[in-house]
Amino acid sequence: GQATYRCKARFGQADSQAGLHCIQGAVCLVDQSELPGDGQSGAFVCWPGSHRARPALLAARQRANRKTAGGSCSAAAAAAAGSPSELTEAELEGLGSGAYGGLKLGPRRVPVRRGHVILWRSDLAHCPFVGPERRSTPGA
Repeated sequence: GQATYRCKARFGQADSQAGLHCIQGAVCLVDQSELPGDGQSGAFVCWPGSHRARPALLAARQRANRKTAGGSCSAAAAAAAGSPSELTEAELEGLGSGAYGGLKLGPRRVPVRRGHVILWRSDLAHCPFVGPERRSTPGA
């Protein structure tokens, strides 16, 4: 089968919070090799430098929300302003292409070992990497 990866990237703070809000962290309780799969499970994924592109990304998101809401913020956008929201595929592609401030930013998978602590900025795009999902393809 073909491996696809599940990762819902987000910033760790509300869209309305500018700059660094806090430091977030996680402690790994098991080695990634102890998790099911082919050794590609149980890691942290981040977009290094995305905190510098965040203001431009959020400004573009706000412009798009106004355009689709006929000049005013939609109820969904207003609700999202108070809590972290997931990055869309288009926003992730924009990070990679340099659409936000000219910075071309790609994801980096950080393998985690038992007992390791990861600390990151709350304004950094990140997600837990849950590993490959095997899908059977007819005739494969």
